[in-house]
Amino acid sequence: MSITKIDFDPDKKSIKDIFEGSIQMVIPRYQRTYSWPTDKVDEFYEDFIVESEKAEDNLAYLGTILFSKDSESNLEVIDGQQRLVTITIFFAAMRDLANNFIATERAKNFASGLQKLIIVESVFGSSFTDDNSEDAVKLKVGSDIEGLFTQLIYNPASKQTTIIPRKAAERNVVNAYNIFYNRVKKSIDHPKISSEAQLTLVIKHVQRILNVEYIDIRVTDKEVAFNLFESHNAKGVALAKTDLIKNYFFGRIKGSEAEKTKIMNEWDNLMDKLADTTSLMPPDRFFNYMIQSYDGYFSSSVLYRRIKPHIEDPSRFFKQLSVNINLMIQLKTAQTGDKVADQSLLGIERMKINQCFIFILSLQRNKEYINPKHYAGIIAAVEHFTYLYSAISKQPTNALERLYSKHALYLQEAANEFKNIKSTKEQFVQKERLGSTLLHKIKADFNQLLPRQSEFADKFAALSYENRLQKQLIRYTFEKIESHNSKGMVALGALFTLDHIVPQSKTNGVAVYNSIGNLVPLSASDNSIQGNRPPLSKLGVYKKNSNFYSMKEVIEVLEDQGVYGKDEIKNRTESLSEHVYQNVFRI
Repeated sequence: MSITKIDFDPDKKSIKDIFEGSIQMVIPRYQRTYSWPTDKVDEFYEDFIVESEKAEDNLAYLGTILFSKDSESNLEVIDGQQRLVTITIFFAAMRDLANNFIATERAKNFASGLQKLIIVESVFGSSFTDDNSEDAVKLKVGSDIEGLFTQLIYNPASKQTTIIPRKAAERNVVNAYNIFYNRVKKSIDHPKISSEAQLTLVIKHVQRILNVEYIDIRVTDKEVAFNLFESHNAKGVALAKTDLIKNYFFGRIKGSEAEKTKIMNEWDNLMDKLADTTSLMPPDRFFNYMIQSYDGYFSSSVLYRRIKPHIEDPSRFFKQLSVNINLMIQLKTAQTGDKVADQSLLGIERMKINQCFIFILSLQRNKEYINPKHYAGIIAAVEHFTYLYSAISKQPTNALERLYSKHALYLQEAANEFKNIKSTKEQFVQKERLGSTLLHKIKADFNQLLPRQSEFADKFAALSYENRLQKQLIRYTFEKIESHNSKGMVALGALFTLDHIVPQSKTNGVAVYNSIGNLVPLSASDNSIQGNRPPLSKLGVYKKNSNFYSMKEVIEVLEDQGVYGKDEIKNRTESLSEHVYQNVFRI
């Protein structure tokens, strides 16, 4: 068996290493075209320019870049081309800003230096630009954008406004270039900022990008490269990010080799425990949520930088890690010790929505500073919002991390202040106050984001019992309806089933007959004797289950009209939707 060597060096690779070297990176033709829209480019700028400016070490983390190593002077990009193209565009925009806007002699010299990150003179002995010079490009892009790159990126652009993109990928390139050029220009275009100060700021921005760290993986066997890429992406886990955190931690622990080995084993056991007992909580997501629960919102791409201060004291960090993993397991398995809260957590778990655990983790960690009633009430509010906003209405999730991290940070800071209170009486007062304030604040934010009732109703009516995931959501909805209307006295439990009022065999695949309005909860024994009988013939069995709120309207319709068809199903769906929105899941 042949062994493929993989170079894996998480501590020493930065963008400077790859762009200031003599190796050419080639994006193969089969790679997807450049596709970053405005929000991705803005996110890149925020993460690596704005966020890095706040950091003392100006360090951010780009993720893994996977290469197939064809020769000593050539690397084929297997994974990472979107990021590498974006970085090259950034260098070109800063080059042209220095050349054309600042335009001092020193700025033009700096621009010439930047050009060497894009074009390497007389290294490869052949040209990839249209002018047939002896220059070679550092990043050779695909043919779909090569012509535009030659005009705008590889060669300094004096009149970039005259360049007309003709394809979507070309428009994305021009858009990214303009975002970088205009955002930096806006930040330095002020009468009180001298040309020298303007150039200093541009140089700092470039240095921040050059200092960005990444995981560099190179393989000599292209088939192995593809297997690595596929397995990495199939798992949906930012493996390199987690490994980088682990590497940074173990580089700072002290003691004998035996002591270090013991800690390493304990680390692995904790990660295994998290994976074995929770769903949808891989290590990268957990670390991101844990640190946001302390520090507030940040993009996942800067997790490495944000987690470093926590790791400076490795012993304290490991205790923090252990505590939070065990708390996350309590939450994800609904074993907090509070029965009311656990019921809400079970509901959240069934909806498979995870951003809320940023906040709930902070809540669980600091529950001693809030009275139990408010604790359970807050988790119930999260459950209700998750159902209305995410599970049914499918609203955008990009705002959720910001929302939940804001309240997690507020709670953590309040808890830190609480620890200084010595008086038992004052502690009691503060518990009441903190819980009440937090519940009020988070409900106010939830209500600001909630979709309109009409929008919710449209999505609610579209639920289909034929869809496996929606089937579980429909069951959960009926459970909540019955529990709400009986004040917790009726729990449908695992043995109840859902009966199609109009039998499935009579529906000929018409969608409305699989909607929630054509379903009622029944015991498994009652449902088994129904068969495919028409609705009116089921009336006797339905009356036996008239204690179910969900059954009452069906019984009334059958007694009054003797029929149950499409119109009745639509009317009942609307009725259930209104009741669910205004009462059952009211925030």
